[in-house]
Amino acid sequence: MKRAWEAILPPMDTPANIRMRNSIITALEIDKWAFRESEIQFIMDLRLRLMKDFSRNRDSVYKKKLQGRFGRLQDKLKKRRDDRVNSIRHDLERDLRKLYRKQCGRRPRKLDVIERHSDPKSSPQICFREHPQRRHEALRKQFSGEDYVEQEEVDTTLSWLPTVEEPKVIRHKSCKPVDICIRETRWTEEKLKQLHSDLKAIRLNVKSVNSVSRLMKRKYKPTALPVTPCRSGIWDRRQKQLEESATFIQKIVRGRAMQCLMYEGRDRCKELIKELRSTEAPEQDDREDLLRDEEIRVVESQPLQDGRSVQEDRLCEILNSLEGKTVCGTLDLLSKELVRLEDERRAHAYALLAERERCMREAAEAGTRQMERHRRREFDEMFRQIVKVNQDSVEAYLEDIIKEGVDWVSENTAKEHILELCDKIDDVSKYATENANDTAEEELVTDMIYNFVLPEVEKHDMRRNIRDRQESYMRQAHESIYETILDLPSIESSPITGRGTFIEHEDVQTICVDDTERVIRVEELATDEQPSKIGSEQN
Repeated sequence: MKRAWEAILPPMDTPANIRMRNSIITALEIDKWAFRESEIQFIMDLRLRLMKDFSRNRDSVYKKKLQGRFGRLQDKLKKRRDDRVNSIRHDLERDLRKLYRKQCGRRPRKLDVIERHSDPKSSPQICFREHPQRRHEALRKQFSGEDYVEQEEVDTTLSWLPTVEEPKVIRHKSCKPVDICIRETRWTEEKLKQLHSDLKAIRLNVKSVNSVSRLMKRKYKPTALPVTPCRSGIWDRRQKQLEESATFIQKIVRGRAMQCLMYEGRDRCKELIKELRSTEAPEQDDREDLLRDEEIRVVESQPLQDGRSVQEDRLCEILNSLEGKTVCGTLDLLSKELVRLEDERRAHAYALLAERERCMREAAEAGTRQMERHRRREFDEMFRQIVKVNQDSVEAYLEDIIKEGVDWVSENTAKEHILELCDKIDDVSKYATENANDTAEEELVTDMIYNFVLPEVEKHDMRRNIRDRQESYMRQAHESIYETILDLPSIESSPITGRGTFIEHEDVQTICVDDTERVIRVEELATDEQPSKIGSEQN
């Protein structure tokens, strides 16, 4: 198609035609690719729609199966529950009937008051059980706001006894409040107060006065002090002098040490002592002399101080200028380095951000490409399965149609061919009956010609052709042998090689002769068999 476009387009003789040709070709290619993309998109949309329909149908079928399964399971469980309930009710009715029949045979027994009160299982004693100490579990209540309870007016006397006056009001003797369900425990009020006081004393570190220690206290023995040294015996005069001299030397050493400490303090505070002496001189003359000497010294040292101050000022100016230049250069360098460092850090940060963004985009694109690849593969597989199913169904349908058509055509052609054969056989039989003698003579002549005359002629022709071909083969073999012999080197230089080549040429010649003889033999056999085949076919 591109060649056809190039044939129609203008020739490439000028730059304008070349540009026009290239632009037209690019436009045609763009249109072609756009058409292909639209077709691909249409196919993909169609596949997606078919896949959605297929998945929707599959989901609906699955939901129907699931609902049917759940319905059957629900019916089964409901039936099992109903059967269980019916069996339980049936057993209950049967047990009730048994109990009723069992109780029907018993007679009511008269209650015994003494046995009722003596038996701990009876209703009056049921609250105390066998141990009356648990009477705190009995509930006693007091009606608030009432001091008496009137007796019920019930006529319990016999009719033949005389009447008795009405009973008086029954008053409660004790008005103490009664708690409900008092529990007897080991923590009484006194014990709780004692516990509170003990805890308070422990918290405040107060020792109780009346507290009696229940544990034994440990008695510590006093440690023995060392023996005080004492002078044993009576010293003589020399020992006494030695002791006194030692004591005197110790005193001198201590005094000298104190004196050294005083001298060190004086030297350390010499300036302070001088200042105190100058400020607090006891006499005015000494103070005036000191002031005069101070003035003279100041006047004498004034020019020196002025020159020194001038020199110091000049030196300070020079040093300040030099220091300013140095500091200015240093600050300039530091500022430039700081700016450069900030720019480098900023560029490095931007590079890291760009690299990170690139990596993230590459990862996202790789993920999207992988997802798209998987999605396309899934869609291709689904479309392939769908198309395969449709193609199989179409092929089966077409095969059925073609088979029916072939059967119908073959049946019709067979019928027509049978009818034609019947007509031909009838005509041949009629012609044979009419011209029986002529046909017999013609068959005899043709048989003689095909069996004797024509085979001999063909044999002579085939032999002549074989002889000519054999001569040509022999001529070519001789020529090739002579050429190889002429190309061989001299016999004196390489007798062994010449002999070997001669043997090889002889072998080649013999092989060529054998091949030609074999070919001639095969052709003769073929010529012998061909007339016989022709005769058999004619018969």
